[in-house]
Amino acid sequence: MSRFGIGALLPIVFTVSLLVPLFPLAGCGGRTDSGVVPQGSVAVQTIQWSTQPDAVGRAAAVADSEEDVAVFGSLGAAVFTGGLPVGSDSVVVSWRGAAVVPALDLPASWLVGVTQLGQVYRMRNRATLQEVTGRYNLGGRSVREMVALSPTRTALALADRLAVADAQTVEFYDLALRGLTAAAGRLAGFDANGVVQLDFTGGPVAIDRLPLDGVVAVAYDVSAEQVLLVATAPALYSLQRGSLVQVYDAPAGSPISGLGASGSGVWVALGSELALFRGGQLLHGPADKIPAGGRLIGSPSGDVWVLGGPQLVRLGEKLAGGADENLWRRTMLPIFQRYCRMCHLPGGSANLDLSLYDQWVQRRERFQQRLIEQVPTPMPPATVGALTPTELLAVQRWVGHAGRVPTSLREPIITLPVSTSATASTAPKTKDTQLGVVAMVQALCERKHQQD
Repeated sequence: MSRFGIGALLPIVFTVSLLVPLFPLAGCGGRTDSGVVPQGSVAVQTIQWSTQPDAVGRAAAVADSEEDVAVFGSLGAAVFTGGLPVGSDSVVVSWRGAAVVPALDLPASWLVGVTQLGQVYRMRNRATLQEVTGRYNLGGRSVREMVALSPTRTALALADRLAVADAQTVEFYDLALRGLTAAAGRLAGFDANGVVQLDFTGGPVAIDRLPLDGVVAVAYDVSAEQVLLVATAPALYSLQRGSLVQVYDAPAGSPISGLGASGSGVWVALGSELALFRGGQLLHGPADKIPAGGRLIGSPSGDVWVLGGPQLVRLGEKLAGGADENLWRRTMLPIFQRYCRMCHLPGGSANLDLSLYDQWVQRRERFQQRLIEQVPTPMPPATVGALTPTELLAVQRWVGHAGRVPTSLREPIITLPVSTSATASTAPKTKDTQLGVVAMVQALCERKHQQD
């Protein structure tokens, strides 16, 4: 391992042989060809994720923070909030990957894309592409993949080694991995010899090599205590007590081509079928959902993005709440994550859990009053920030008024700062920048209704 301070001058020449003795493998797990995973079924539906799904052309990569979605494609990059585009940039049109990673300058996250040339760009203020490759101090090396390792550290797959960086340092490991996946301080990837897992949760980094031929993907199942799932074309394996145990044989003619770790399990590309591995069970979904050469990218919401077809597709479980719950997950849940979770998670200071769809449905009219009408007291509190016009429109649409504001709400009730900034939530209130919140939402809704 080599360690350099962020901002320090990196040496031009690296001696690979010096890296090897510093990283003895902590274990050498074997493979057990036994075990059968229980199987079932899952109902899957297409999620209408945006009003402008073709805004960036043919999609090549997606970075999904649940609050925002950045899509990188043949026409550039765009950020969507609540399904509505909030910013785009066409300066770069050739991408190989994307990720949500810890920011290097603030306690926040970056939506980043990796170009075909190995450069890293972030969507600055959700609107402008800014190259940040040099800020990782990689010594001019190109990047192939990125993944968030922890709230402060990012793992980067380079051509000949692995880098792990935070705001202060970068560490290099003599491991050329691909297919990076991470959960709870553990990182996994694969090479021609099998799977490599690195554990950063203790003192010295523990590195385990798990031999296996023909690995095509790895992913952590966060629904089952971060169990590592490994795929080859003919079979699925899970890591159990230091060994890879075969848990599923793919049927003839339906090879496994990819995995997508999401908030509700690991989505599996099984031929053209989309399946879900969750909690030690493989749930079979519909066929003809995965195009030839398609790729899966899991969403923290539990959904999965499917790339490779003529259009970017978002799929998810068919929920009891139907289309209304899908709309809530796509538009209201990101607002909750951005403004409300500090007080309204289970056990939060507000003593009111609002983390689930059912809890919002029971209070639908109350959200109309608190978020739109701002009575009897405004929400979110001023110390948290004000909803942007785009977010207010998303609230109004979900409340159920079919794109129209009721007559009783057409007079201005309260003022809201309006800013051209993408965040717009901390702008000072001035007379020249105030606009009646209901009148503003009405105008936005009417404009959207005309576009539809």
